[in-house]
Amino acid sequence: MKKVGRNDPCPCGSGKKYKRCCLEKDQAANVTRIAPGQPAADEPEDDFSDPVITAEDVVSLIEHELEWGNVLYQMIARYLANRMAGEYELDHIAMAVTMLNLYTGTAQPVLRTAGVIAGAMEYFTAQAFGIEGVTLTSLAEKYDVSASAISRRYKDLEAFAEALYEQENAAPGQPRAVGMPPNLKQLADSPEALEQLARESDDPAELAQILLYYTWDEPSPTKRIDLARQALRIYPDSADAWNILAEESSSPEEALEYYRKGMEAGKKHLGRKFFRENRGLFWGILKTRPFMRAKFGFAHTLHKSGRHREAIREYKELLELNPNDNQGARYLLVLAYLELKEYGAADKLMNQTYADDISAEFNYNRLLTEYGMRGITPALKRLFRQAVHYNPHIPDFLTGKKRLPRKMPERIVVGDTTEAAAYAGDHLHLWRERPELLAWVDDRLQSR
Repeated sequence: MKKVGRNDPCPCGSGKKYKRCCLEKDQAANVTRIAPGQPAADEPEDDFSDPVITAEDVVSLIEHELEWGNVLYQMIARYLANRMAGEYELDHIAMAVTMLNLYTGTAQPVLRTAGVIAGAMEYFTAQAFGIEGVTLTSLAEKYDVSASAISRRYKDLEAFAEALYEQENAAPGQPRAVGMPPNLKQLADSPEALEQLARESDDPAELAQILLYYTWDEPSPTKRIDLARQALRIYPDSADAWNILAEESSSPEEALEYYRKGMEAGKKHLGRKFFRENRGLFWGILKTRPFMRAKFGFAHTLHKSGRHREAIREYKELLELNPNDNQGARYLLVLAYLELKEYGAADKLMNQTYADDISAEFNYNRLLTEYGMRGITPALKRLFRQAVHYNPHIPDFLTGKKRLPRKMPERIVVGDTTEAAAYAGDHLHLWRERPELLAWVDDRLQSR
């Protein structure tokens, strides 16, 4: 017989390591667990083989070892590590940072409030390690956000982790959505070989999707179209194939038709029952994303074509399917409301449904909404101070003190001139339609 080691499976059968499950309880009750088997002569009675994580390791992980697709994600990782420091073991913090990196790198979520994702990631970590006393309410107070916002993001993280687990435990030889078979790049140049592979594949839908992951990075528009059509021959209900054809279309009408076919393909692939059972969880479930991309593209193209009512309907359905709104549909929905002068609907969305959103876009649009509903009021001063706090550069673009760049920035940094230019590029026409409000903003700038 030997003593159960810290890193052995817990004897209670939970599947967790002993140190993550019953160890503390047994120590408190002065219980020593034993298990069958004789330890080897050179094996210590208690296994402490886990590497020791230091604070320097966590810093190195954030600053050097992990690749961040967006500097904002790296900033949130620093913020998360600092807020967890002193309350969690360093290996817990390292896991949280690594999970944040995986999540943001794959999902590329729109993160407007650092406290929401940080709180959700801390809650996810506490749940994963069985740490008691960490509640949504306590985290909401800690990060100064609502518990419901943390809960929504946590559900998204949980769904992502489940999908990641399924992929990591896929059967040998089974295609994985996060990668590509080594020979697929060569196969993409051989339609006959691809079709043969499709006939032999147990999952043509997955094969088509993997081909499309490669297609997104293809620089040639002609080749992208060819590969998208190849994917449709492999699996006719491939929504992302229609999305690529829509992006390469020559007119808004053609794009709308391709996006419509993408939505139909996505619905057929997922099935009606899936929609009923998973409404509100979309995007967090990886296989919904091709359909969601098609629906978002359809809505945005309607909007740009001046078909606001139809676009609003699509945006609202996107938010019903995915209240976490990883795609940013709420921002375009508010823009559409403001363009139609439906200030009450815009106000409800910004100040009730997404009241926790402190983005510069919502803060400046709250000024437009207040003015549209009530004119020049004392409340505008408070809203203006709040908006300038989150991005002080936007008023200069609105009042003409700065010109918009000829080419809009590809990467937007929160609070920076890049964010200011992006906002002004989308909303300047609304402000110019309200010269009295613009003059009021200019007066505020002069008095600062």
